[in-house]
Amino acid sequence: MSTYISNAFVQQYSDTFHILAQQKVSRLERFVTRQSGLIVGASFVIDRLAKGGSVRNKPRHADLNYQNLENDRRYGDMVDVYSADLIDKFDKLKLLIEPTNSYTQNLISAVNRDKDSLIVQALGASVRTDSGTSALGAGQKIAVGGTGLTLAKLRQAKLLLDDAQMDDTDFFSMMGTNMAGMDINPPAYILVCRAKDIDNLLGDTTVTSSDYNAIKALVNGTINTYMGFKFVILPTTNFETGSSSDTFVYAYAPKSVKWGVGQDVSSAIDWLPTKQSWQVCATASYGCARAEDEGVVQIAVST
Repeated sequence: MSTYISNAFVQQYSDTFHILAQQKVSRLERFVTRQSGLIVGASFVIDRLAKGGSVRNKPRHADLNYQNLENDRRYGDMVDVYSADLIDKFDKLKLLIEPTNSYTQNLISAVNRDKDSLIVQALGASVRTDSGTSALGAGQKIAVGGTGLTLAKLRQAKLLLDDAQMDDTDFFSMMGTNMAGMDINPPAYILVCRAKDIDNLLGDTTVTSSDYNAIKALVNGTINTYMGFKFVILPTTNFETGSSSDTFVYAYAPKSVKWGVGQDVSSAIDWLPTKQSWQVCATASYGCARAEDEGVVQIAVST
């Protein structure tokens, strides 16, 4: 028997790319408030009007007291985003695989992930105003306390949002959010965090108890909604770290975060004669800004 017969074995080549595991769509874009229409210009305007008061028992024939309601402006600056790659003409000829479709899908996914990164950044960053910038106030920040995401921190965040009348239940009702097909009340807020933070909560027997959680967390291995929060999990790379190596995650009301779109994600495949290559490119233009500080709570968690 020949010992060299293996040299004649046929190789089975793939006719598709195996695209490595990745997040393909934006997870936060539908949980912010989109500005109407397409944004034209370098930024969009958020015109804010302060709440007023009322007067009781005005003396007969006395003049009215006028509120002089305060109004101001904030701005969401637009960013132009692209993700591109080249496929050499002769490389394409040598492939059984048609590469442009897989490349396009991958590049669109990259732009979609950038949306989430920008939204998380806007939650904690200073927002531009007519007089300069406005930072998220210290009263909207929960200290790390040497712990990860805990039930106590969730309670504190909910208290801050509830006390500011930020309940956004109507937002979820209007968008028709299906809460895992179960007949439960819609959430009021978003909690955007890491997988590690969910793991920390799964270690709390109160959170995982069916007496407290309508969705059996330990059965599903995750937490969808709890204490009025809709949980959205993003990769750790989306979150900023503090000076003490703690990480900042966020609780917020969707109505407090404005999202503007100049151009939604689009893709193109173009032939570049000077490079003798096909250019595959995905592009988009969008911006995000915090409209109300009281509607955002920054939670520091141990890394």
